[in-house]
Amino acid sequence: MKKLREMWRKPNQSKGIVGNAKSAVVNNSESLTNWLKRQIESEEYWFQSMELPGGIVTPGWSNPKTEKLPFFGLPQDMRGLRVLDIGHAEGFFSFEAERRGAAEVIGIETYPAMIRKFNICRTALGSSAQSFRGSVYELDPKTFGTFDLVFFFGVLYHLRHPL
Repeated sequence: MKKLREMWRKPNQSKGIVGNAKSAVVNNSESLTNWLKRQIESEEYWFQSMELPGGIVTPGWSNPKTEKLPFFGLPQDMRGLRVLDIGHAEGFFSFEAERRGAAEVIGIETYPAMIRKFNICRTALGSSAQSFRGSVYELDPKTFGTFDLVFFFGVLYHLRHPL
């Protein structure tokens, strides 16, 4: 299955959009916090406002922790679950699933800029969630297998053919 995932990942669009910050820190003697601040400031637009380590908060205009999470009814205990986050944006719900114990979190996103910001936050959080560039129309169990829980927040109304 790993080989299929790698084939599905579009070149230069997800893995590696943001390099490995830890190696950058070692090579440049830059602190992870300074690297993170620089990466966040280099992005023009943030949708999700998220708390990251070191007291850093991304400058998004939507705070999913207060505006959405309390109303979505997510299970408190996600231990052992495989989670798919369709249209993950900067990844708040992917990282929340991981925080709640999900065994594996895979996100898909169509916009390279969102994947880049997901990877910035992923690095800051030390997350193992993965982002792949792709559309909901391309999902196939042969590529990623099946999931215990699927997040499909804020995507349906964007689809050309929602049915």
